[in-house]
Amino acid sequence: MKELLKPSKWQIFLKVLPFSILFCTAKYFFHSLGWEPWQFDSFTGALFATSSFVLALVLNGTLSDYRSSDEIPSLIVNALEEIQDSSRLFSTTNKDYDSTILEKHLTELAQNTIDWLNSKKSIDTVYECLHLLL
Repeated sequence: MKELLKPSKWQIFLKVLPFSILFCTAKYFFHSLGWEPWQFDSFTGALFATSSFVLALVLNGTLSDYRSSDEIPSLIVNALEEIQDSSRLFSTTNKDYDSTILEKHLTELAQNTIDWLNSKKSIDTVYECLHLLL
């Protein structure tokens, strides 16, 4: 069952095939009726090739941005854990320092960031939590 859910190399082909058959059938009927909406010449081919190339470049940039944005939550978690570890280390060397206040603010910041990423809260609550850390 899991094999059926995995995207395969044929998935795009099978999705596009009905549209291609429909287009070719419509083109055949238009040609058989003598209707030519436009002349397909080298200019039209160049136009389609150029637009396809530009579309591919845009999609490639979007895909690379998506891949790099996949790492952002783990980077945020690593930064928060590093701040917490540094605070605990400092509290062991300095007995007057209480790390629980900072840990409470870090937990609140993490929860508000998760809520913001899930679109449950506005970004203003995250900014307020960041301001508390200062």
